[in-house]
Amino acid sequence: MPPVVKSALAYYVRAVAYVSLWAAASVTLVMANSYAIRVDEFEFPMTISMCGPLLTFLVALVAVLSGHTKLTRRMTAGEYARTMLPVGVCTAFSLAIGNALYLYFEVSSVQLLKAFSPVVTGGMLVALGMDVVTAPKLCGVVMMTGGTALACSGMTEFSVVGFCIVLGGELVEGSRMVLWQHVLKTKKMPMIEGLLYYAPAAFVFLATGVAIFERDAFSESENSRKLSRKPHLYLGIGVLGALVSVGTVGAIQICGSLTFKALAQVRNAVIIFGAVLFYGDDLTIREVCGYVVTLSGFTLYQYYRTQEDMREIRATGYDAIGEGEKEGLLAKQKRGQ
Repeated sequence: MPPVVKSALAYYVRAVAYVSLWAAASVTLVMANSYAIRVDEFEFPMTISMCGPLLTFLVALVAVLSGHTKLTRRMTAGEYARTMLPVGVCTAFSLAIGNALYLYFEVSSVQLLKAFSPVVTGGMLVALGMDVVTAPKLCGVVMMTGGTALACSGMTEFSVVGFCIVLGGELVEGSRMVLWQHVLKTKKMPMIEGLLYYAPAAFVFLATGVAIFERDAFSESENSRKLSRKPHLYLGIGVLGALVSVGTVGAIQICGSLTFKALAQVRNAVIIFGAVLFYGDDLTIREVCGYVVTLSGFTLYQYYRTQEDMREIRATGYDAIGEGEKEGLLAKQKRGQ
């Protein structure tokens, strides 16, 4: 099989694997978080969010200590503060804000409000010179923007505080995606190594927030009983959070942060359907039409973005498939010569 074909096949296989892992884990996590906050009335979003980074760090640490993954670098304190600390802080904010929204909106409404996220991420990538604007991709982004605006205009519930939290969350989430793409691709950092470095920062920041704002999660007996009555729920949320982190980093490493955020719109459609089916959330015709337009914009954008990736693979033969695969392919080519 020609090297270029192998590169393209590896690209698709890895992309589908990581996106599938992320999609399955994140859909389940959203439903579990909503259940814990809205149904079980454990109204402590930072405490719930804290479990994911902790288990992510433990998984990455085991991978390193077992010899499965070898660290490629030793970060200085200054380098860590410039690269991984911002990623961890943005992740902590993003997780906490994402769960806090369930205090103000139903599951379906939260996903509709998050549909604007690809536009924010795309704007940041273009502003930082990490992506280029083309007419077809711009058309897709415009459709996503218009569809989101139409969907949100049909919402039957509205909270000014919740909406402000959404806007702040979109900016933080966009920053997180761009920072991850910069670390993984510009710094050539392997996925497990990135998880090992970022997770402690996210956990410490969330733990600090819990100590300041959510001490009642552990100090009040009623809240402690909720944790002890359903330990499988809260442990499961932590495991799902770790799986989402692995899928997120893997997908960003291969597909890019904007494509990843665009893919989130498809996942959101599944979440909205599940919320209507299991939680009885209400949807208006305007919301459904707006989301259809958003998904159509995503499809258009993703088609042309994939074409760009394939042109890069055909031009380089291997550069788009990652540093490890690149080294392996080069070695095989040398042996063939």
